[in-house]
Amino acid sequence: MNETVNAVDSLRVPAKRNLAALRAGIEEAARSEGTLLRAVFRSPRHGVISVAGAGQRSAVMNALGVANFFVDPGAKPAGDLVTVGPDEAEQSGEETPVAELEHADIVTAGFEHPVYGDFGITGAALAAADSEDLWLGGWLLRAAGQPAAHLRSVHRHGAAADLGFETPARLQALDVAV
Repeated sequence: MNETVNAVDSLRVPAKRNLAALRAGIEEAARSEGTLLRAVFRSPRHGVISVAGAGQRSAVMNALGVANFFVDPGAKPAGDLVTVGPDEAEQSGEETPVAELEHADIVTAGFEHPVYGDFGITGAALAAADSEDLWLGGWLLRAAGQPAAHLRSVHRHGAAADLGFETPARLQALDVAV
């Protein structure tokens, strides 16, 4: 990622992973631990999400990660990791009250956590099938109509379909079990 990109553009990833590029990105990130890192993951449950924050090595997992997302568990690229490198994305979109967000909105959310520090996630906000709770990459955005405890800001970029992304399915009950 040598050029400045919009956070939403970081979600436009190739269909296949480039393992050589992933290994090189992980090596570079490991050398500059503590600097801002952006890792992009693809999962069946959450779709493509982009996570940005300080890269930290977990002593317990012996893996480099951003927030609670590990890029190299077992000393190899994580199975759902698509890209990794320095965080060079610019913020776009307007700050939006969490109550105004809807299922399948593409958002960038800022979180603050005592263990993981400050980090951001960009991706599709996913509603639970049986409630209006909203999730982003496994992190709660809204519960019972209220902002989640660690949420600090949300920028809405637009509806997934309007931005050229597939509209994701709502999360099923087993997907959101805590």
